[in-house]
Amino acid sequence: MDEEKLKGRAEPKHRVLVVEDDSLVLHSLAIVLEDEFDVRMAQTGEQAWELLQHEPFSVVISDIMMRGMNGFDLLKLIRANFPDLPVIMLSGYVSDQRHERIMKAGAFAYLVKPVDDRLLVRTIREALASVKKNVRT
Repeated sequence: MDEEKLKGRAEPKHRVLVVEDDSLVLHSLAIVLEDEFDVRMAQTGEQAWELLQHEPFSVVISDIMMRGMNGFDLLKLIRANFPDLPVIMLSGYVSDQRHERIMKAGAFAYLVKPVDDRLLVRTIREALASVKKNVRT
């Protein structure tokens, strides 16, 4: 019998929403994260917003440049409705101006694609730790 069954119930995985319009990138990110997190995927800001209305999430990871509702608009909606939900923004474009704008809008982090797998997982863990820290204080 494996150790988790001996302990009773395993600790539930944190649910992470990954929003990315490029299906190859979306599935690659999901593969990287699925061992440690319960991953849900959306290819548009609108799909992400619909999921956020019906499921609790611990962290959102979103591309910035998407058709329809872009990542910046999604971030603003999340801040207005789920102020404590950490949002990690991804972009293939490096820009100090964009970075500053995204961070001022309330993103937890801004990472440049292609993002290193270990950096992404570490950033998610830091986001989760910051939420726990804020709850305790």
